[in-house]
Amino acid sequence: VKEKTLPLNQRFRSDAEENTLDVFLSPSDTAILVSDNMDLDELRDGLEEFYIETSAAGISLEEDALYLNLDARWKDKVPLPVKIRFRMECSGDTLKLVPDQILLGGKLKIGKLLLNMVGEAASVEIPMTNYCSLFSILSAARVEDGKLAITVAEPLKWACAETAGQSRLSFWNDYTGIYPLEELIQGVETEDPEIIAETLGPSFTGEAFQDLKKMELAYAGTFLTRSYFAAENADFSARLFPDLTAENVQQITDEYNTLYTERKEQLRVVANAIALLYCDRKLATDGTQFINLAAGKEPFALEQVEGGEEVAQWLDTSTLRLVYGPVTETYLNITVAAEKMPKTVPDAFDTIDAHLVYDPFMVFRSLSGRPVLAYEVAPGNLELHQLSEKDYELVMNDERLRVVDYRYKSTED
Repeated sequence: VKEKTLPLNQRFRSDAEENTLDVFLSPSDTAILVSDNMDLDELRDGLEEFYIETSAAGISLEEDALYLNLDARWKDKVPLPVKIRFRMECSGDTLKLVPDQILLGGKLKIGKLLLNMVGEAASVEIPMTNYCSLFSILSAARVEDGKLAITVAEPLKWACAETAGQSRLSFWNDYTGIYPLEELIQGVETEDPEIIAETLGPSFTGEAFQDLKKMELAYAGTFLTRSYFAAENADFSARLFPDLTAENVQQITDEYNTLYTERKEQLRVVANAIALLYCDRKLATDGTQFINLAAGKEPFALEQVEGGEEVAQWLDTSTLRLVYGPVTETYLNITVAAEKMPKTVPDAFDTIDAHLVYDPFMVFRSLSGRPVLAYEVAPGNLELHQLSEKDYELVMNDERLRVVDYRYKSTED
């Protein structure tokens, strides 16, 4: 058991065509499974009925099978090592070891009576999910190159288990872009053969598989991540995935949270600056666009206000346009009716109700690709309201500035 475990580059081998994963266990890994689940005392009692007394026990993974090796003496005098060969069977998450041959002294094959008596004691069923939830669906087991190779079916379901059918941290996507695993998660849920085959293809490695699980847990959220680690056998899972830890998952989460928080605050600063510019009557309109009177009467651009340059570094400003929206709590007492705001042409307010009070809001495609209306609903509180594709196209393609009221249902696609 003290033997150094396998490195990741020797631990896994995928088969994209069969949608399976071979997990290789070293002799020390295998010894843990056997010692935890086999009653060696009962086995020794069975052998003692034939005057065979045993002491030390060990596991060997030889060319043809898994063996249990026992140091033994017959009638407490004659050295008589016992070697029990096992065949392996898989069902669900259970690995079953069934004795099919016993050798005494390394060569002497014994009769059925002893095999039957010892076999009852030596047969063992190992619930593999007690060691790692990766082993939920086993399809085969064998010895290969001195290692125990266990074939796991549909391994990507394990890799996406916490996010399958669950709500995900999609609020990140608007500010960081579509999460790298989103396509894979959806592909696994829908059993898309192309996505599964691509993931398990030639570029698949143990390191990539471990990183995939870390990224998935980070996307699943804190509660599901805690549940995952609480349910796992920490010692055995650490053998399979040495860097899959709660701390490493949290590091990914923290990085995304930091980027999300920074970018949302940048956008809030911009929204606040636009609203204040408007309330100070330094944002005029000709009915088709807003004109920044504080910037030499130039058409308004994000870079003209605080935080605008930072936002323009990550947001595609070609997808952005200002619109009129209902006054929020933040600016309720400092905004007046549109007709009292500066205009550059007489018919600037012809297509809106100029007797009403408005705020300028931003409409754009977020980094997730969805069309949104961005506004500061209260001090320090920016919100994104999703628009339908039809409403977004109307905003972007209409020559005149439009009113978009987030309090009412948008036009359906």
